[in-house]
Amino acid sequence: MFGAESERLKGVMPTGLIRDYRKMPLLYSAADIFLGTALEEAFGQTLCEAAACELPVVAFNVGGVPEIARHDMNARLVNQFSARGAIDEIGFFMDNTSKRREYGRAGREIVTRQFSLMKQGERWMEYLRKVASLE
Repeated sequence: MFGAESERLKGVMPTGLIRDYRKMPLLYSAADIFLGTALEEAFGQTLCEAAACELPVVAFNVGGVPEIARHDMNARLVNQFSARGAIDEIGFFMDNTSKRREYGRAGREIVTRQFSLMKQGERWMEYLRKVASLE
């Protein structure tokens, strides 16, 4: 469990807020599954980080989450906000080690092909060219 408030939760091993980007891959590599619990999300940077580290994702199907966490590709998305739904999807990965690895590899592939810094820069330049041509 990581984040600014993680120390306050009972029964978990908190790391607190980690600002050192070099430590994040180590933290992700200690996990088997990434559980995203956001009920609102514009994109999901932590989902992208988890996918880059080959972690399969379980998350709620909200906002921009499906942009990076793609159901039945690299993630299992829960359509209703319920703990039971999230637990069921976690169970899917616990029961299917090969699917966990398959989804993890697919997540890494999605990130490297579509969300690398180079790809982000290319999309930004494309946007700027379009905006400049409108003037």
